Amino acid sequence: MGWNKGIMQRGRAVVLVLSTLGLVVVACTWFAPRSASQDEPPPPLDWSSETNPAALKAAEAGRLGRPAVVFFYAEWCPVCQQAGAELQALPQVAGGRLAVIRMNVDHSASRPFLRKYRVRGVPTFVLIDDDGTVLANVSGWPGRDAIERAFVQVLASR
Repeated sequence: MGWNKGIMQRGRAVVLVLSTLGLVVVACTWFAPRSASQDEPPPPLDWSSETNPAALKAAEAGRLGRPAVVFFYAEWCPVCQQAGAELQALPQVAGGRLAVIRMNVDHSASRPFLRKYRVRGVPTFVLIDDDGTVLANVSGWPGRDAIERAFVQVLASR
């Protein structure tokens, strides 16, 4: 009967070890950082949003499925107000084949992107291809015609 007791104690130890190991595996998978899935839909683009870092990150990762112009602006900037009014119509002009992402430079969520894209003044426009490649970085307002021409070139190369 003594050998039975030893087997029971080892059996409990094995069950305890396996249970602990199982809990560690579950905890590691539960708390592990999750990468953005290619199947995950991109965040919605909303012109009423003053700053949309999620949409910009999706554009950088090539998850928007279309090129984007990132519009760095400030509410107090009169040139930005003019540019913003004209940019609002661009997605409709291109038949939904491009995105306009607004980033208010005065919002804290924009700060990492200001450094990344070397925004020195407003307005600044960054043209990102549908695969996330930065094609251009323009400071100042070149006018709606220049922006439209740039997008026509990008859309034609797709």
